[in-house]
Amino acid sequence: MIEVPTTTDSQKLLHQLNALLEQESRCQPKVCGLRLIESAHDNGLRMTARLRDFEVKDLLSLTQFFGFDTETFSLAVNLLDRFLSKMKPHVIVHCAAERRPDVVENQPDAASQLNVDASGNLAKEAAAIGAFLIYISTDYVFDGKNPPYREEDMPSPLNLYGKTKLEGEKAVLENNLGAAVLRIPVLYGEVEKLEESAVTVMFDKVQFSNKSANMDHWQQRFPTHVKDVATVCRQLAEKRMLDPSIKGTFHWSGNEQMTKYEMACAIADAFNLPSSHLRPITDSPVLGAQRPRNAQLDCSKLETLGIGQRTPFRIGIKESLWPFLIDKRWRQTVFH
Repeated sequence: MIEVPTTTDSQKLLHQLNALLEQESRCQPKVCGLRLIESAHDNGLRMTARLRDFEVKDLLSLTQFFGFDTETFSLAVNLLDRFLSKMKPHVIVHCAAERRPDVVENQPDAASQLNVDASGNLAKEAAAIGAFLIYISTDYVFDGKNPPYREEDMPSPLNLYGKTKLEGEKAVLENNLGAAVLRIPVLYGEVEKLEESAVTVMFDKVQFSNKSANMDHWQQRFPTHVKDVATVCRQLAEKRMLDPSIKGTFHWSGNEQMTKYEMACAIADAFNLPSSHLRPITDSPVLGAQRPRNAQLDCSKLETLGIGQRTPFRIGIKESLWPFLIDKRWRQTVFH
């Protein structure tokens, strides 16, 4: 749920951002010679991995700017304008989004404000200061009927989430001709809570083997480690600093095709856990927002530029989930 802050929350936000502005005068965050600001809302998974990947010691992160009521939204835009004007980053990675399709269906106005309006405003601000903006989008802009999808293929989103992200893409590229859109699939990585990712959230069902669990075996996904996306963002930014013609839409994805059932079985295998309690459901889901069956992304455009990194799923998921192992004995047998 996108929370609407109270007046007190708005005042706290204003105070925190003013403190950040004062702090900026005393520190110079660097990223491979670039300054970077990350915009993130309810998205600790991506932000945490990217901070680690960029090896930033004094990075100032902008969080929870959008998804507010009209008054607070206006305040946030003004504060963001001031912050960016003060810091003048070379690169902005914009990963703020309401990314849960079912939530978007139930809260369309709030989701549109965050996924579309905020993206357009940030694109304008980035253009005004000459910053390279990378807008993180999704494979859900496609209907999944004719994969793999190249960047120039016609989008046809099936649900409101995909539609708002597509509108966000348009808002970014219309307001910033030099921006880049990076479409990615379902992500996983190191998390503070299993619920942060549609992949890691399955771990409890895998571990509680005394209870059968239904797992989707219909939708084809390409789970992608967030640190790989972080690397792609960094590589793309580095290329852009050398070649201003690098802009527009790009795709990146893992290359292992798996349903949620297959992911769950792979997770069980990675930790030497039983999987017989997992039940594959091959029928198309009837509840919630409609999903594309296979929205595989063609990544050859970035690969041609020499950009990319892929972590094998079993390796990445083991690194991500081991802190959440319930049976501590498994930690010793798996990692020692």
